[in-house]
Amino acid sequence: MGDCLLDRADCGVWAMNPRKRRCVYVIGALANPMVPEIANRLDREGYEAFADWYSPGEEADLKWQAYEYKRGRTYREAINGYHARHVFEFDKFHLDRCDAGVLVLPAGKSGHLELGYLVGKNKRTFVLFDQEPRKFDVMYRFVDVVVFSVGELVVALKHVTWPRNTKPRPIAAYQSGL
Repeated sequence: MGDCLLDRADCGVWAMNPRKRRCVYVIGALANPMVPEIANRLDREGYEAFADWYSPGEEADLKWQAYEYKRGRTYREAINGYHARHVFEFDKFHLDRCDAGVLVLPAGKSGHLELGYLVGKNKRTFVLFDQEPRKFDVMYRFVDVVVFSVGELVVALKHVTWPRNTKPRPIAAYQSGL
C-alpha cells in the first residue's frame, strides 16, 4: 500500500490517488494554521498531501476530554473507548498508506509519536521547523531531513530516493542528510 493507491480490491473504497503520486502525511498540531497551507503547497508540487485529520478543528481533543469527563470516564477508560480507537485507526491507516511524513512544528506528543512510528516503519521523514529552536535536541537526527521552510521541504522531497531501502541506514546516511 506504500504507493498510496486505494482501489476497490484494496479496501472497498474508490481510488483516492489514481495517478500514484507520492503520498506525504502532513503531521502537526490541530492548533497550527500552517498545516492546511503546507498540504496545499505539497499538492501543487504533485504530491498527495494527507492532512484530513486536521478537519475537526483545534478544540477536538478538548471536546473529547470534556465529553469523557461528563460520562465519568478516566483517561485510561477513554483511550480504550470507541472514539479513541476510531480516531487512532483512521490516523494509523493513513500513516501506513503514505510514503513519507513531515512533522510541522510546533507540534505536540501525538505528532512526535506519529513521526516516530514512520521512522520505525522505515518511511521517509522530515521535520519542518517554524524557527531556529531555542533548545537543541539531537533526536531529530532520526529523521531523513530537517528543514526550515516549505521551499526547503519541496527541494528535499524531490532529492530523496524513493522508495527507501528496507535495510537499516548506516550512520553515514545521517551525515549526508538524505
